[in-house]
Amino acid sequence: MSHTRSNAESAIEALGLGQRQSLAVTLVTLVAPFRQLDPGFFNLDLDWVDQELRAAQKSGDLVRADNVRHSLFRIPNFGEEPDGLTWFAYRAAVAHIYAADALTTAPRDGVRNAFLTVEDILDNAESTLGRDDLLPLLYDLVVGQPEDDGRIGEIVPQVIRELAA
Repeated sequence: MSHTRSNAESAIEALGLGQRQSLAVTLVTLVAPFRQLDPGFFNLDLDWVDQELRAAQKSGDLVRADNVRHSLFRIPNFGEEPDGLTWFAYRAAVAHIYAADALTTAPRDGVRNAFLTVEDILDNAESTLGRDDLLPLLYDLVVGQPEDDGRIGEIVPQVIRELAA
């Protein structure tokens, strides 16, 4: 059964603090590969960012998560939203900022904004490629359908290849 955005938003609201933080990190890990669409956009190693966010989430180290957040704001021209394929890389970085927020100062808003940003990335990918399978898989992941949890992660590399073609 595919879930809706409303189901996903309700599921997020029902999560406890640790679950929200874990979901935020899961969501950004899902879209992190979109940075491949314009690797030159970053002056920062996003593999390091992903590792630091996961480590901060596991350890509860707020300073570590906040340092990651601030490092993302130092990306040149960060406030200017680009277009084309660079937009996907940019929005993946934005999602990482929200995940860091979920780990530090704003768990509820951070995970919600991370979800909305990931949804935006996948919606744009669907529109660009004429697909309709990404958002239902995202909603299923958020609601916690165990049989669907890995499917979207398996599809993302294919989507990136299609976008880059």
